[in-house]
Amino acid sequence: MITYLRNPIMKTRFKYFIVVLSVPFIIHTLHLIHTSIFFMFLIGLCFALMFILMEMFFPKMVVDTCYEILAIFSTICFIAILAEVSIDFIAFIAFYFNLEETIVNALFLSFGNMVGDLFGNMGLAKAGQGMMAGVAVYSGEIFNNLIGFSSGVNSAYKYE
Repeated sequence: MITYLRNPIMKTRFKYFIVVLSVPFIIHTLHLIHTSIFFMFLIGLCFALMFILMEMFFPKMVVDTCYEILAIFSTICFIAILAEVSIDFIAFIAFYFNLEETIVNALFLSFGNMVGDLFGNMGLAKAGQGMMAGVAVYSGEIFNNLIGFSSGVNSAYKYE
């Protein structure tokens, strides 16, 4: 469904079928046009024909760039779907265990924020910078609390 160029299917004629499927997926997921599925596939077919014509008349670099742009939008759609499923999962967990949804959201948000720091600090420690990794554990949280929290409160404050 994603038209990245290293996909083996993109070296065959089935790549146009991927374009026909990718365009309606993008239109539907990003809510670009509110129309029937038939017209979305018709638009995808037009895009596939456009790519066929582009491959005949344009340089390979231009066509590859267009495929990559289509791949970026398809990836954004997959991320949007994953985010919606994650939010629904969090709401279900909060409902099922009778917890405050804000607290559960904050826990998952802090976990997601911590994962990048964890791998960064492990990379620093493996590179021989153990002291820097140890300091980064505390300095990142202090920065988030002092700067992030105060800027969030400041942006929520209504000046009159």
